[in-house]
Amino acid sequence: MKNEQQEIGDSLLKTFNDSETIKLIPDMADIGMHFITENQIFKEIPIFGTIYTLSKGAFAIRDYFLIKKICYFLQESKSIDEKSKRDFTQKLAQDSEYATKIGENIVNILDRFDQVSKASAFARILGVYIEGKISYKEYQEFSYALEKINYENIELLKEFYEHKLNFKMKVYLQPFVFTGLVSLSVSSEREIPGFNQNTLGQRFLAALGFENFKKVLSQRNFVDCGEGVSEFGMGAPLNIVIPPSKN
Repeated sequence: MKNEQQEIGDSLLKTFNDSETIKLIPDMADIGMHFITENQIFKEIPIFGTIYTLSKGAFAIRDYFLIKKICYFLQESKSIDEKSKRDFTQKLAQDSEYATKIGENIVNILDRFDQVSKASAFARILGVYIEGKISYKEYQEFSYALEKINYENIELLKEFYEHKLNFKMKVYLQPFVFTGLVSLSVSSEREIPGFNQNTLGQRFLAALGFENFKKVLSQRNFVDCGEGVSEFGMGAPLNIVIPPSKN
């Protein structure tokens, strides 16, 4: 018998794989809890109907924010390559254990996000995994990093990798070090802490869809054998052409 997490995961994947159903999802920026509980069409969408049933029609605040994050996630998923999405759907149909694992994983990740905007970013990360541009290991690492960082500071990370970050703003890079998106170094001459770029950070920005980094994903530096992935050169930056700022 499936637990609640598995039921929600299965329903989420069912909705995720139905492009026509995703079109019915409203803009959650203008939708309140009253709409969710009273709108019958909304409850007929598999994932939301499941949450409604499991909550016995009494949504808590946490349910509302999970639904909001799911909406942003599903709306952003429309940008995923359709052929890759169909192949992914076929793989899920052939491997129920893998389908259950992925479904639960997506729900757990969305539920842990403290910022709704992360749900859209996560959809882009899942998308490049489905399209075969990143390994499963990277998918896990990027999802973890996204959960832990303050996504409002993502532009600072981008500017750092584009050599545009103001020196005074480098103090905000410390949280990115914790997640491995930026490397920490110490000068042997003055022992002043500094920050280095690395491949993980570059590929993370590429997975999020930032234009200057898209070519990074074409430079595959891993051997993808399902979940058993061998990484090569992950500590050093790839040869990405973003010249230092002259200012």
